[in-house]
Amino acid sequence: MIIETLPKDYNEIVRMLTEDGAISFLIDQKHKKRFHRSRLQLNKEEKLFRKKRNLLNTTIATLYSFYVFVTHRLLLTSSKNLSNALLVYKVYMRHIASIRGEDAPNNKIKVTYYGHT
Repeated sequence: MIIETLPKDYNEIVRMLTEDGAISFLIDQKHKKRFHRSRLQLNKEEKLFRKKRNLLNTTIATLYSFYVFVTHRLLLTSSKNLSNALLVYKVYMRHIASIRGEDAPNNKIKVTYYGHT
Protein backbone atom coordinates (compact mmCIF):
# COMPACT_ATOMS: atom_id res chain seq x y z
CA MET A 1 0.00 0.00 0.00
CA ILE A 2 1.57 3.29 -1.11
CA ILE A 3 0.99 6.10 1.38
CA GLU A 4 0.50 9.68 0.16
CA THR A 5 -0.69 11.19 3.45
CA LEU A 6 -0.06 9.71 6.86
CA PRO A 7 -2.96 8.54 9.00
CA LYS A 8 -3.36 10.58 12.18
CA ASP A 9 -3.60 7.54 14.41
CA TYR A 10 -0.50 5.74 15.71
CA ASN A 11 -2.35 2.42 15.93
CA GLU A 12 -3.47 2.66 12.28
CA ILE A 13 0.13 2.68 11.05
CA VAL A 14 1.09 -0.12 13.45
CA ARG A 15 -1.86 -2.11 12.07
CA MET A 16 -0.68 -1.44 8.50
CA LEU A 17 2.79 -2.72 9.37
CA THR A 18 1.71 -5.79 11.34
CA GLU A 19 -1.49 -6.93 9.62
CA ASP A 20 -1.06 -5.65 6.06
CA GLY A 21 2.65 -6.39 6.25
CA ALA A 22 4.04 -3.31 4.49
CA ILE A 23 3.85 0.43 3.92
CA SER A 24 5.34 2.06 0.82
CA PHE A 25 6.34 5.61 -0.07
CA LEU A 26 7.26 7.07 -3.46
CA ILE A 27 10.31 9.33 -3.17
CA ASP A 28 12.02 11.32 -5.91
CA GLN A 29 15.17 9.69 -7.26
CA LYS A 30 17.21 12.78 -6.35
CA HIS A 31 16.48 12.18 -2.65
CA LYS A 32 17.86 8.63 -2.59
CA LYS A 33 21.18 9.52 -0.90
CA ARG A 34 19.48 11.96 1.48
CA PHE A 35 17.07 9.22 2.56
CA HIS A 36 19.94 6.80 3.21
CA ARG A 37 22.00 9.36 5.16
CA SER A 38 18.98 10.40 7.20
CA ARG A 39 18.28 6.78 8.17
CA LEU A 40 21.90 6.41 9.28
CA GLN A 41 21.58 9.57 11.36
CA LEU A 42 18.39 8.30 12.99
CA ASN A 43 20.06 4.97 13.77
CA LYS A 44 23.03 6.75 15.35
CA GLU A 45 20.71 8.98 17.36
CA GLU A 46 18.90 5.89 18.67
CA LYS A 47 22.20 4.23 19.63
CA LEU A 48 23.40 7.33 21.46
CA PHE A 49 20.24 7.44 23.57
CA ARG A 50 20.56 3.74 24.40
CA LYS A 51 24.12 4.07 25.70
CA LYS A 52 24.81 3.85 29.40
CA ARG A 53 23.33 6.93 31.02
CA ASN A 54 25.61 9.54 32.46
CA LEU A 55 25.75 13.30 32.07
CA LEU A 56 28.26 13.26 29.20
CA ASN A 57 26.40 10.65 27.12
CA THR A 58 23.08 12.35 27.74
CA THR A 59 24.50 15.71 26.66
CA ILE A 60 26.07 14.24 23.52
CA ALA A 61 22.85 12.42 22.61
CA THR A 62 20.76 15.54 23.15
CA LEU A 63 23.06 17.71 21.05
CA TYR A 64 23.17 15.13 18.26
CA SER A 65 19.39 14.80 18.39
CA PHE A 66 19.07 18.58 18.01
CA TYR A 67 21.49 18.49 15.05
CA VAL A 68 19.45 15.74 13.37
CA PHE A 69 16.21 17.63 13.99
CA VAL A 70 17.57 20.87 12.48
CA THR A 71 19.10 19.18 9.43
CA HIS A 72 15.91 17.25 8.76
CA ARG A 73 13.79 20.38 9.08
CA LEU A 74 16.04 22.35 6.75
CA LEU A 75 16.72 19.67 4.15
CA LEU A 76 13.46 17.76 4.02
CA THR A 77 10.91 20.52 3.67
CA SER A 78 10.95 20.27 -0.13
CA SER A 79 9.77 16.65 -0.23
CA LYS A 80 6.67 15.73 1.73
CA ASN A 81 6.95 12.02 0.90
CA LEU A 82 10.58 11.90 2.05
CA SER A 83 9.77 13.57 5.34
CA ASN A 84 6.79 11.22 5.84
CA ALA A 85 8.95 8.17 5.10
CA LEU A 86 11.56 9.28 7.62
CA LEU A 87 8.92 10.15 10.21
CA VAL A 88 7.46 6.65 9.93
CA TYR A 89 10.96 5.18 10.17
CA LYS A 90 11.80 7.18 13.30
CA VAL A 91 8.53 6.67 15.16
CA TYR A 92 7.84 3.07 14.15
CA MET A 93 11.45 1.80 14.07
CA ARG A 94 10.68 -1.08 16.45
CA HIS A 95 7.80 -2.31 14.29
CA ILE A 96 9.84 -2.39 11.05
CA ALA A 97 11.50 -5.71 10.24
CA SER A 98 13.13 -4.73 6.94
CA ILE A 99 13.29 -2.02 4.31
CA ARG A 100 13.39 -2.45 0.56
CA GLY A 101 13.92 0.18 -2.11
CA GLU A 102 13.24 -0.27 -5.80
CA ASP A 103 12.99 1.92 -8.87
CA ALA A 104 9.57 3.17 -9.87
CA PRO A 105 8.36 5.05 -12.96
CA ASN A 106 8.83 8.82 -13.40
CA ASN A 107 12.21 9.10 -11.63
CA LYS A 108 10.80 7.82 -8.34
CA ILE A 109 11.95 5.27 -5.81
CA LYS A 110 9.49 3.04 -4.01
CA VAL A 111 10.60 2.56 -0.39
CA THR A 112 8.76 -0.23 1.38
CA TYR A 113 8.84 -0.89 5.12
CA TYR A 114 7.97 -4.46 6.06
CA GLY A 115 6.59 -4.98 9.54
CA HIS A 116 6.96 -7.84 11.99
CA THR A 117 4.10 -10.22 11.30
